[in-house]
Amino acid sequence: METNDPRKIRKSQANESLKTYSGADFIERRGILKSSADESIKPRSETDCIERMISTEPIDFMDIWKSQVNEHIKTYSEADLNVLIVKSARKSMKNVLPGIWIRVMCIAVIIYLIQFMLWGNSGVEMKMLRGAGLAILSVSYFLWERSAYKMNRYRLDMPVKEWLEHRIREVEKTIRYHSRYDWLIYSGSFLLGFCFYAATLLLVKDSFHWVVFVIVLSGFVIFTLFIKRYNKKKYARTLHELKELHGLLEE
Repeated sequence: METNDPRKIRKSQANESLKTYSGADFIERRGILKSSADESIKPRSETDCIERMISTEPIDFMDIWKSQVNEHIKTYSEADLNVLIVKSARKSMKNVLPGIWIRVMCIAVIIYLIQFMLWGNSGVEMKMLRGAGLAILSVSYFLWERSAYKMNRYRLDMPVKEWLEHRIREVEKTIRYHSRYDWLIYSGSFLLGFCFYAATLLLVKDSFHWVVFVIVLSGFVIFTLFIKRYNKKKYARTLHELKELHGLLEE
């Protein structure tokens, strides 16, 4: 079965120089050993025995078995291996890039806000408030998608080693950034959401619900603790896999 794992392909190409023996070679060697055993019955001199021992090559059955197995593995060129490494790197980076469900949620909210601004029956102030939320969400989503596109972009004329090193540096920089400013970002997001909520209550002239606020704040803290730990594991795993692929290029 053909494999696309660059790690296994490297090992197979390292072993392709091993000598391949056919069934006829085994039969011939068995014949040599058998003839040696039969001829040993005849009286021979000590010199003849030494010459026969020297002329018989040692057989490494493990190397023969590896060569027979690896002869069915497809040989890849350097360009093909580079493409496979890029595909493996992109697969690893999918863990830290926006997924399909986050994209769908963001697009759905953007469409809802646009529909509300165009055909909503609320006042101008409410439409301005929703318009501000639409602008913040749209810019954030655009920058997110732009970052994902730049991380995945690869041209065939680009040295794959330099391409991979740049991605490793970007992931390391993101890990350092999150470790320093995660709580600040999450707290700022919560305060921004609270400001939108408070402004909405003022516009619709509704009272503030402290029970709802405490429940939402508690849920936000629990969610933040969970997502920080989850993201830390994802980024660490992605960085490890990228460095492992980079190590293949060093060999």
